[in-house]
Amino acid sequence: MAHQASAVMWGLLYERLWASRRPSQTVAHQLRDAAVATAAAAAVDLLLTPRRFTPGFERRLSPTGLVWTYGLFALGVAVGSISARRFS
Repeated sequence: MAHQASAVMWGLLYERLWASRRPSQTVAHQLRDAAVATAAAAAVDLLLTPRRFTPGFERRLSPTGLVWTYGLFALGVAVGSISARRFS
């Protein structure tokens, strides 16, 4: 549940603070912006958050696994943002 809440929070922050200011971007720009926003989320999750409040999966995954995790999260954020603009 905490992971879902964190993902939703980062997705909403991305939409409200970043994507909504650039409504007519290309797909490539949206993918880039989602990757940058996800890098910020990863930095906060893994570097700035006290260990007892971290997601926990970072202790079980390899560095490659973490890259895949956050990379797929970035893809999900971008797809959600692109879908929201196309179907609104």
